Amino acid sequence: MRIFSHRSRVAAIGLTAIVLGALACSQDDISGPASQIGPPLLDIELQPATPANPSANVALNAARDTMVIRFANLPPLPSGTVYQVVLVDSASNSAVVGSGQLVVTTLQNRPLTRDSVLTDTTADTTAATVIDAWGGNRQVELTITDADIGGSIAAYSHVVVVATTTPGNTTIGADEPFGFLSRRISSGNLTFGTWSLNSAVRQPWVITGSSTNAAFWGDEFIANFERILRPPHGFQYVAWMIDSRTDIQQRIGGLTTPPPDRRSLVNADVEDGTFLTDVAIVEGYIRAAVESPDNYQRLVITLEPKGSGPAPRASTAEVFAANIPTSISSRHAAPGRLAGQVTGSGRLDSNTVFLTGRGQTSPVLVNITDASGKFLIRTVPVGDYTVNLIPFGGTTIVDTEDITITAVERPDGSFAGDSVFVTLNLP
Repeated sequence: MRIFSHRSRVAAIGLTAIVLGALACSQDDISGPASQIGPPLLDIELQPATPANPSANVALNAARDTMVIRFANLPPLPSGTVYQVVLVDSASNSAVVGSGQLVVTTLQNRPLTRDSVLTDTTADTTAATVIDAWGGNRQVELTITDADIGGSIAAYSHVVVVATTTPGNTTIGADEPFGFLSRRISSGNLTFGTWSLNSAVRQPWVITGSSTNAAFWGDEFIANFERILRPPHGFQYVAWMIDSRTDIQQRIGGLTTPPPDRRSLVNADVEDGTFLTDVAIVEGYIRAAVESPDNYQRLVITLEPKGSGPAPRASTAEVFAANIPTSISSRHAAPGRLAGQVTGSGRLDSNTVFLTGRGQTSPVLVNITDASGKFLIRTVPVGDYTVNLIPFGGTTIVDTEDITITAVERPDGSFAGDSVFVTLNLP
């Protein structure tokens, strides 16, 4: 195995930055003051996160002919990927897709007034062989019966949950990883990690390893990692930038081997090769450009299901996390303002106006219209939003408007959010 450390290379960059910084303060007798070449290198400290890992529990009835599985914290799925339950008999290497009745309960918070929030609950029930529901506001329950699988649940030894781009595939190699949640068929919680017919290969997932010399090089994020446990089957490591003020997220890239190869480690869950042992990634590397890093508050490394495209949202299964350094975040523009007018034939006062991040549903900021239908929200961070209108006494959104609060440069060189005006209509 060819292994070399990238730590010295990043450290060397840091040393070069220090030397050049020192030169910038020195005087050259011939050419005058020296200047630093390239953007500054700003170290950040990635710490192990407290992940909300995918989880599930299984319950069997007394006759062992009905199984109920309840899921929590299922990460967002990329295009072409679904979750699937597989029942496996590890003694005979036989398996069957655990189809059944799927119930997805969605909890949605929306403002009624400036001081109160109502939680809407909707439940969708369908016969299903796959699960494509996810998110912290969704409760997912699958009921499997003997009739659903055309056999006996009691004939199988394990229940396994997979994230797959080939639904229906139940071919399992003796020593190959298969699935990311599993346990013996009995009541209790499923284990998050890699499952295999060969019990010696099964590996519960925990945060391991360390991050060294993580830094921003200008607007590029650079980090290398050592001794990280291989991701569970069907998952990969990915870096995200997150702003909790606007609910905006930016996916900035996955793990590669260190330079100069920088080979993708998207398949580190199953493949063999340089920088990989049976259980760990010996060294990994991320380097990616970040668009407007000052717009974000946190940087996280997550476990993300693999698919034909990127996941639409960051996974709750965070591995490492760091706050964006003050020297970067302080460049974020001061909040902007949203003003507006509600028009129409209905009652103009006491209507609820609230903002959500673009494409999101959780309220970010809430306000109530005055007697003439006007409203003003003074502290809106720079970002993309949808403005929503609920009439007085109502429970349904009757009008929306997409807006963008942009950053405008002040005369002194600082930035402030722009003011935006919208008109919303009552039916």
